Amino acid sequence: MNGGRPFEVATECNGFGIISGCILLALLLVFSRRLRVVDKVVVLALAPMLGLFSNAARIFLIVLLAPAAGKNYQVMHETVGILLFFGTLAALWWLVAGLPERHSKSTQTKSDIS
Repeated sequence: MNGGRPFEVATECNGFGIISGCILLALLLVFSRRLRVVDKVVVLALAPMLGLFSNAARIFLIVLLAPAAGKNYQVMHETVGILLFFGTLAALWWLVAGLPERHSKSTQTKSDIS
């Protein structure tokens, strides 16, 4: 309650969207690439933490920019949210793309073995 009235945080503002987006993208990426099992586990563990950090950064930026936004608050709020949402997913993609893929033993050459 705020001033006798219920205060409700919009569903899209609770951070669940970016956290679940990171988890879903991480699942797609780790199972579409031939990564080591350890790398898959690390990515799946770090994805929700990246989403949580991104949501905290989004809230911080919105609070920081709100006084300067004035009548354009809604535009600023949506712009910051969209940029951080897609920026976070792009960062996750970039991180997973940098992980080395494992090679099957049948594709190794004699020089790889020695």
